[in-house]
Amino acid sequence: MNEKPEVSAKEFGALEADVRHIKESVDKHTTTLERIENIAQANVTQAQLKTYIAEHEKESEEKYVKRTEIEGVMNFWSLVTSNLAKLFAIALVGLAIYATNNLIQQNKAVTELQEEVQQTVRRK
Repeated sequence: MNEKPEVSAKEFGALEADVRHIKESVDKHTTTLERIENIAQANVTQAQLKTYIAEHEKESEEKYVKRTEIEGVMNFWSLVTSNLAKLFAIALVGLAIYATNNLIQQNKAVTELQEEVQQTVRRK
């Protein structure tokens, strides 16, 4: 009754390959689990984070400006600069109109003076 079943060399090779494959899979899983454990140890829990925030909240209020305050200042600044840009554009257009008008008036005055000079030269 204690007969040992005989395993052929082919079956033994297949079994050995299966065992090697299983061992490699276990090793890969072990390595992956070790990496996950290392990452998990490096992370902080939600409770630790809340404790840290509570401990440093007063310090952060004293040292740093709140985001809402910065956004308010930025909105105000964009409004001011937007209006300043509009005002600057209007001033440039007004200056161009004024300069054009002065140029026309000067040309008109020069033309009138030339006509007067020509008339006085003809009379002489």
